[in-house]
Amino acid sequence: MLRYLVEPTRLIVLLLLASLFTFSCSLAELSEIEESENIATPTPTEIPVPTQTPIPTPELTPMVTSIPTPIA
Repeated sequence: MLRYLVEPTRLIVLLLLASLFTFSCSLAELSEIEESENIATPTPTEIPVPTQTPIPTPELTPMVTSIPTPIA
């Protein structure tokens, strides 16, 4: 009678161990995938070169000067 209890119990224990092993392996694979997704790959960023806007040079205009007339 004990033999009929031991064999199914042994089978259940073996199945539980096998499922635990496959579950731990799948967890390890998942953690590897998550770690590889979290690795940031550096991308080159363009640094804008500051450009100076050209300052317009003032044009010289001839000035008309009036000669003051003396008031008598």
